Amino acid sequence: MIIRKGSIREAVQVSKQIPELDCPYPIEEYQKRQNQTPHLILVTEDIRGALVGFKVGYQKGSAFYS
Repeated sequence: MIIRKGSIREAVQVSKQIPELDCPYPIEEYQKRQNQTPHLILVTEDIRGALVGFKVGYQKGSAFYS
């Protein structure tokens, strides 16, 4: 398993594969929340290189929200 920096597009791609997220955020929502603010997107790949997880965080006031 590999954890690496990812993109908004990759995070959205993975979120659409998670049954519990019946209405995942679109790319535009991530872009809005991360616009001109410190942020980090991590994705997880399995041993074949397929995306299997993600974590998104961004600065919100004096805290880092994720």
